[in-house]
Amino acid sequence: KTAYEIMPSLVGSEMCIRDRGQGSLAQKSIESFERAVELNPDHHEALYYLGHQYLRQQNHAGAAKAFERLTAVRPGLADGYFLQATALEELGEVDRAIEALEKSLKIRSDRAESLSLLARLYERKERFDEAVETYRAALRNNPNVKPQLELGDLLVRLERYEEGISLLREAAASHPQNTD
Repeated sequence: KTAYEIMPSLVGSEMCIRDRGQGSLAQKSIESFERAVELNPDHHEALYYLGHQYLRQQNHAGAAKAFERLTAVRPGLADGYFLQATALEELGEVDRAIEALEKSLKIRSDRAESLSLLARLYERKERFDEAVETYRAALRNNPNVKPQLELGDLLVRLERYEEGISLLREAAASHPQNTD
């Protein structure tokens, strides 16, 4: 038996971990994951790592396809939908990215990273009230400076100055190193 037959994603995983997807092993790990998926189209680990490698290489179409397949194989994997949405956003497919995030949040409603991305996508669609509420939900689940700054900025752009400036000042006071 070959390594692929024993554990299809093992070879690519090792290369991915050693190389971090940026150097000479990146293409070899992609080829390994592609081969694993070719041998077993439902191999969720190979699909997951393949999608990650595609994201690292900025192959957003390949990543979106890998994560879409992953979510078909493992529909309960919230991270799969989040990663699919990340790739779709890069492709400018905002509506599909929103759909993927909504699926992710049905599985795991407390993930601040998913909520923040969804809020940014709502902004792009000019669904500002939904964006504000989604940023607030992200902050409730994980109060960190990034969604706080994003919400403060949005509120200022919406001419809700007092509320926006208050959030921006609060973020600056609690994280002075992140005030760019």
